[in-house]
Amino acid sequence: MERWQTRIRQGNFYFQHSCWKQAEHYYREAASILEEEWFRDLDNAQFMMAWIACMHNLGTLFEKLEEPQKASPFFVLPYRRVVTLLQEGGLSQEFHFPLMRAVRSTVLPLLEFSNRHSVCDCCRKHLDIAREWLAVSMGSSRQSCSVSRLSGSVASGQVVPFPQARVLH
Repeated sequence: MERWQTRIRQGNFYFQHSCWKQAEHYYREAASILEEEWFRDLDNAQFMMAWIACMHNLGTLFEKLEEPQKASPFFVLPYRRVVTLLQEGGLSQEFHFPLMRAVRSTVLPLLEFSNRHSVCDCCRKHLDIAREWLAVSMGSSRQSCSVSRLSGSVASGQVVPFPQARVLH
């Protein structure tokens, strides 16, 4: 088992037993290891998704402690990072699908977080665009007027590109 996997398991154990400081310690350690590994191999979907999960674990931990200000960066940073990678391009074609999946896996928790806690108007507007993109990209029936703003027309089964927009602050 990889070091980062062991750290996540330890973090999960302590989280389940409400030992918040220990859980935070192991989640942060795992995130650090994963970030280092992922930056060495940016096309590695396993490192990317594990890092995202680890960051979301930290966000969930701080929400559990009723500290949404500390929790928010752990939902925003993964979203920013994958959107930036998606918009900048330059990665392998094979990595495009895992990257789109990663955008989805960061948008949903961020939207859920924003429903539980207040966010600024600027971020709310961007999240609304992300919500529309998510609905369209998942084949939702809400493809009417929002589709043109996101990507033009959408054919059945076509991958909808993420809108070129400013990431959250």
